[in-house]
Amino acid sequence: MSSASVPYCRESWTPLAVRSSDVQAPLPQPNWANDPCTTVEPQRCLLLAVLKQLTVFYCFCHGSNPSQPVADIAAPQLVSLQWRDAYDPSSVQFGEMAYLDLLGTTFFLVYGPDGYAHNRDCVRLLRHFEVVRTLSLVLAYMLEDVEDLGEPHYLMEDMTRLPYVTFLTLLLIANGHSFGASSFHVLRMCTSIRKLMLICTSCLDLEAETACASGCFCDQPPNWKTEELVLNRLQEVEISYLAGTEHDFALVKRLFSWATALKTMTIRGVPRVQKPRG
Repeated sequence: MSSASVPYCRESWTPLAVRSSDVQAPLPQPNWANDPCTTVEPQRCLLLAVLKQLTVFYCFCHGSNPSQPVADIAAPQLVSLQWRDAYDPSSVQFGEMAYLDLLGTTFFLVYGPDGYAHNRDCVRLLRHFEVVRTLSLVLAYMLEDVEDLGEPHYLMEDMTRLPYVTFLTLLLIANGHSFGASSFHVLRMCTSIRKLMLICTSCLDLEAETACASGCFCDQPPNWKTEELVLNRLQEVEISYLAGTEHDFALVKRLFSWATALKTMTIRGVPRVQKPRG
């Protein structure tokens, strides 16, 4: 890229990091041998003509800063977009991305207070894209007990549309809670998928993690246990770090009934940690 491809300005923009491994030609000024991650200040139009991969992480989460960054991102060759950030279409504009193959979003809180900012930004981003081959979603559960949350709201209903995808990755930060209802909500909007990857993780100590108590709010709504879902294109399922709780196997059982054309299902449990003797 020429020096005009990535313009600089001296106004109060939030820095945007561009990794040298993501571009096919060197950016001006930085010494890539000594500085593999360079911070630039984007103007209103950021032209990245040959960029293949772009990861944006907390560049637009300005918090109490009244100066909201603005960017028009033109990356016509982009293949992978990981947008782990706030997203407001009034301040961030995307150009055409005809080759986009993978879209990753910030986390979506399953239960919590209405109007949660992360959820709003995630929904906005998902609405922007019509078709993408691979979609990566992060569904998260709060660590607090239900008493601490008051009356937690089920927030998945705010997610009303997803792009047309054939490969879905769900990263489930469940913290011992059931992720059946939230997974079902996503899957019924992705009936075109051919491959599903579920990655179960936790903010808790994996050895201490147990299923939540009976009657927990995470078991609502219960429609995923009885409603039918047709995933007749789904052929491959991979599940990683499954803790083996009752919640886990309830969803696995439903997957077998939904995916009538399933060819392979691979399940990997939580690796055991060898404790030192003595």
